[in-house]
Amino acid sequence: MGNQVKAAVAIEAVVLVIAFAFTIYYIANGLYQRIHPLDAVLVILWVIVAAVLLVVFRARALSREEVVRRIYLSKDWVYNFEIGYAPLEEVVPDRDSYEIVMFAADALARMSYGFDVAHAPEDFKPTHMLSSMVFKFHLVGEDVDDEDKSVVIDQWKGTLQSISRTETDDYTYKSIGSFSNAKELARLLDANDVLKKD
Repeated sequence: MGNQVKAAVAIEAVVLVIAFAFTIYYIANGLYQRIHPLDAVLVILWVIVAAVLLVVFRARALSREEVVRRIYLSKDWVYNFEIGYAPLEEVVPDRDSYEIVMFAADALARMSYGFDVAHAPEDFKPTHMLSSMVFKFHLVGEDVDDEDKSVVIDQWKGTLQSISRTETDDYTYKSIGSFSNAKELARLLDANDVLKKD
């Protein structure tokens, strides 16, 4: 769970406490009377508003995390909003799809979901985007720091999309396929020659 989702959970807890305190105050001061239907309507509306706020906060947090997890690839670069960019030759010198999948998994596992955005290189023109809707993992390794532990993927679902540029320099995205584990992602990358050098 990233910082954004943790913040959303904290906000949800505060909203619930406020809703509970408001309801107790409302009843304790005799403001709730069975003979006044408007009082019951007000309490029901308050509960509905609190529930909607909780759902909205959680959905926005999860949506933001999915955006932060996106990894963009070009023929020369790999880029992510949080981890920044690196030459593809350094990350995957053999241009092996399994290597880029392991690089992506390790990068996703180390994310903090902060609010600083790393800038892409000026000549960066992405050709593909790896979008991870679900990424669950755990770390293994004894007596070592978290940074040195190995990443074990529990669940990884997402899509691979191709990116093209229009004449007005806008980007259009086209889904190539979806994957539900690391092997399927590697096969998608191979089948579409994503890492193939021109």
